[in-house]
Amino acid sequence: MTEKIINIFPIFEGQIMTCIGFRVHEVDGTDEEKIDFLKSKIDSDVKEMAVTLLPVS
Repeated sequence: MTEKIINIFPIFEGQIMTCIGFRVHEVDGTDEEKIDFLKSKIDSDVKEMAVTLLPVS
């Protein structure tokens, strides 16, 4: 079954997380195959990720 899976990258400034980077993929396979797929995409996903700023409290 094809499902959306997401590589998520917390982004820190010093010790404060300020942003979340992410890249969505649609992949078919077992959970283990999907985990392996996400691991294989880390380098390219970091270069192409969308970034969302976190609210400042």
